[in-house]
Amino acid sequence: MTRLEEQRQAVSQALGNQDQRISAVEEQLATSQKHVEGQLQQVEDRVKEIVREELRELIADERYLTAVPTAYPDRHSGVAWQSPIHMMEKRHGTFIICNSKTSHV
Repeated sequence: MTRLEEQRQAVSQALGNQDQRISAVEEQLATSQKHVEGQLQQVEDRVKEIVREELRELIADERYLTAVPTAYPDRHSGVAWQSPIHMMEKRHGTFIICNSKTSHV
């Protein structure tokens, strides 16, 4: 075997080794990507679940607010109206006035 052939064979073998390394890295990347995509899907599912829970709570609160018996008559329609603060006080036993500098607990 001539020196040139030996060099060609060495280069060919080195390229083959590089190809194997590249393939191994590509497989690791593909596995990592699948893992990250799975985690992302879990996060998306959890966020959707949280949003649904919050919406259910908001809807329940809205139903509660609209279902609370009214206390003050509306002077135009004769329909009674109840202030949100009164409703909070009635519902929770305590209330905080957010628009003023004093709080009642």
